[in-house]
Amino acid sequence: FTLRIGKSKKEMGQVVILRADLIGVATPKKEEESKRSVPAAAPAPAPAPADKVPVATAVPVAPAAFVPQAPAPAAPAAFVPPAPATDGPPPFVPPPASSGPAPFVPSTESGPAPFVPSAGSGPAPFVPAAEETEPFVPPPPPPTFIDYVSGGCDLNLCVAVDFSSSNGDPRKSGTLHYFHRNGVEKNDYEMAISEIGGVLAEYDTDKKYPMWGFGAKFGGEIRHIFQCGRKTEVDGIDGMLFAYRQMFKAGLAMSEPTSIDEVIKTAARKAKTNMSNAKICGTQAYTVLLIITDGQLTDFNKTAKTIYEVNDAPLSLVIVGVGDGDMSGIKYLDNLKRDDRGIVKFVRYNDHKYSVESLSATTLEKIPDQLVSYFMKHGIKPNPPIQQKEEDIVIDDADDDDLNPFIPFETQGGGGYGGPGGGNQGGRGAPGGGGLGGQGGPST
Repeated sequence: FTLRIGKSKKEMGQVVILRADLIGVATPKKEEESKRSVPAAAPAPAPAPADKVPVATAVPVAPAAFVPQAPAPAAPAAFVPPAPATDGPPPFVPPPASSGPAPFVPSTESGPAPFVPSAGSGPAPFVPAAEETEPFVPPPPPPTFIDYVSGGCDLNLCVAVDFSSSNGDPRKSGTLHYFHRNGVEKNDYEMAISEIGGVLAEYDTDKKYPMWGFGAKFGGEIRHIFQCGRKTEVDGIDGMLFAYRQMFKAGLAMSEPTSIDEVIKTAARKAKTNMSNAKICGTQAYTVLLIITDGQLTDFNKTAKTIYEVNDAPLSLVIVGVGDGDMSGIKYLDNLKRDDRGIVKFVRYNDHKYSVESLSATTLEKIPDQLVSYFMKHGIKPNPPIQQKEEDIVIDDADDDDLNPFIPFETQGGGGYGGPGGGNQGGRGAPGGGGLGGQGGPST
């Protein structure tokens, strides 16, 4: 406790209280309270009158109460690891370098000699098998049209002719079915049958062909397919020409509409039948339908649907347009495909009329690929090539009657292909007489 006298003649004092909490030291409660208590300050005396103010005297200051300081906490003892147990194994102490076994040094005098195989002992060195060293052989190329034909694939030709009224009156000169009176000149249908039919007929083995017509009436009823001639199959090109001419004597009436749908469906059924029969015999068969028309079909969309439906048959369609009419619809059919396979080839006859090579190349342009695509699609490989035997080769003795019927010989005479007056087996000469050539009407 401190007492001071200021200028205002008033005592002033300060009280300082110190408190210390000792952790871990137990102090009795009474002792702790006495240490914390401090004597109260004495009341200040009343001020004396000014004339009687005594001279200031020193006031003794009582000493502050003793407050013991808390002892500092003892520092923890330093960690001393426990001594190892006496019953455990002693720690590993590596031996000095001077002790221990000496390093191993092989003796040159003792021990077995190193193994050296002799030339005659031990397994023979590995030599790969011969088949493993053979050079790489690439896979065989895909089959071709020649592979199938050489393996005995039989090509069957069918022919269909347009007898619809859009071809014009056959009795008038200049129409497509007009028969020339000289018996030598052919109309467009006769030339197409002879030339294009002749190209395709070379691949038919038996030289017998079904021949159909369409677009005409019989007994007032329209027929979209009918047989030409008296036989279901005609013999050779001459047989085709004869059956074609005979239809104008059979009482038909050229009519409309012009539709080739029934002809296509019939050819597709026949193609599948031929293929089934060939499988039984271990061979193969493919059919080509030759359609000769003026191109004036009534419903191209219906025809396109029919072609799409028969696309899976072993069949190709060669559509030959004769005359100068609009054939844009036929060209549309030429581009039809199903599963990347087309079966139609359109040939405009007038574009190749004066070139046999061009006509042949155009006619056969798509057939090889169409044939191969059909067999490959169905997983049918070509048969091995057929070996021709000498006894199967027949050579006829030539005589004077074996002349080319397509070359006119004035000395042969004869009324060959043509209308009335052409003799049977007649040549290309003038009407009348005999000789070589196609069948015509009754001989005169």
